[in-house]
Amino acid sequence: MAPAAEAVSVSSGLTAHQALDICADAGDAFVQLAGDTVSRPDTVLLAGCAGDALAKAAQLAAYVEFASRSEASSLRDNLVGKLDAYTDLLSSLAESDFAAEVSASIRATRDVRLCLIADINEAIGRLPATRIIETDRTTDSFRLANHLYGDDPASRTDIFRSSSATVRVIQQQFLPVELRSQNNDARNLA
Repeated sequence: MAPAAEAVSVSSGLTAHQALDICADAGDAFVQLAGDTVSRPDTVLLAGCAGDALAKAAQLAAYVEFASRSEASSLRDNLVGKLDAYTDLLSSLAESDFAAEVSASIRATRDVRLCLIADINEAIGRLPATRIIETDRTTDSFRLANHLYGDDPASRTDIFRSSSATVRVIQQQFLPVELRSQNNDARNLA
């Protein structure tokens, strides 16, 4: 048998987030190139490439699994900013021979932008609120649970299990310096 047939493939596919980042960055680069181009037809061609890449990024956003509300908000704001820059580029072409096509593209981009915002906002609504707790040293998880939930043993056990699963603690009675817990604000334990 040939050596190539015996080779084991160790390549792993891209995650949706990685593919989205590639498409969004490519779209943003095309927008920048189109803005720097002197030739109007070249600008239109680069704008078309940018629109295609940004549209693919917006489609991929539906497949991204967010770890937190802040991660989802950051991605939404980043993509909306890139779509807005693309819309500005298209607006600069509105007075050209391509006015009808540009107008249709602006409307489509605005529709994509609104759908993207709605989809990510819906995902944000399903995510738990997080709180970052920073300690000066390794902290006993039951002490942390008592600080967050008081003396109710059932609540402390729930947060212990939840926090251990979230941060993947090996020695479960102690937690690392930073812990994400399901709540809204940040506190410091000393």
